Amino acid sequence: MTASPLRAERGFMKLSGAARLLVGANFLTGVAVVALLAVGTISRVAPPPVSPSTSGSRSVGGLPEAATPAQPRPPDLPPPEPLPEPGRGAAPDRAEAANRTRRLVSEVALACELSMSTHEEFPPSGAGDDVNEGAESLLAALFTGGYLGRVVRDAPRGDTDGDGKSEILDFFGNPLVYFRNDRYDVPGRYRISGRDIVAVPQLSVRTGEYHARDFVMVWSAGPDGENENGRGDDITSWHIRD
Repeated sequence: MTASPLRAERGFMKLSGAARLLVGANFLTGVAVVALLAVGTISRVAPPPVSPSTSGSRSVGGLPEAATPAQPRPPDLPPPEPLPEPGRGAAPDRAEAANRTRRLVSEVALACELSMSTHEEFPPSGAGDDVNEGAESLLAALFTGGYLGRVVRDAPRGDTDGDGKSEILDFFGNPLVYFRNDRYDVPGRYRISGRDIVAVPQLSVRTGEYHARDFVMVWSAGPDGENENGRGDDITSWHIRD
């Protein structure tokens, strides 16, 4: 027969003080055990923390997540090479400088031809009002069109007139002279070997017409640093010389 709650309470009251303390301690111990079991159950159910990885990805539960692939960085243009002081002919090997200038002039002419094929026009050569305007416009067009480093592989650059605009230079330190075919009749102002000069496209003595009349004219003042409008030791983009 089961004892009633009233009898159980009366029995507890009849216990001595020490016995009451022992019963109370056992009750508190039971509560603590239950609480610990509950905490252990929660810790088993809770998801593992997300920890950062040094590689830029995250790991969950010890397993790495797939990292977002890094975006490729566009290639940087190589810095321009140091050049001799314009017009002083201080290149260590003048013959090599002349060869590299010939290659540069040929590559610039090819880039102009590609520009015509792609954009249906040659790079602009400016109105002829500012010093080195043709060389500055040419460099800007080659850069915008993506030809530097791809077609024109070796293109020295500098600001020889100090106006804050870079020009494309030959390997003797002077800006290339550049004219588009619709500007052959407009002289261009240039600073060659530290002196301001006027560059003028010349007519061919043989034909009486402009060299490359349907194309562009590009030339370098050459090893002597003296502009001769495509004659003398000037290095030109056209191949038939007078």
